[in-house]
Amino acid sequence: MPTRFNVDLRDESLYKAIKLRAVEEGTTVREVVISALRQWLHSRAETGKGISRTAVQRPNEVRRRVFGDRVLSGSSVNLIREAREERLTRL
Repeated sequence: MPTRFNVDLRDESLYKAIKLRAVEEGTTVREVVISALRQWLHSRAETGKGISRTAVQRPNEVRRRVFGDRVLSGSSVNLIREAREERLTRL
């Protein structure tokens, strides 16, 4: 048996924009909502923490490209403080 639920968007302009885009793409608001909910569930299932695996991997890849296998010594707090002080001297 199909399950129904109502969503009160509280924003008529949002609904109209969704409806217009759905019509332009030859689909329905129902299908747009189902697709969005499936994507939302899938993104949470990838890591179990509410963010996608890709979102976690991207910064790690950048870190590896920039620093390689090097490990920075010292506390990140000190590095941030030093960078902040350096910026302030330039202002």
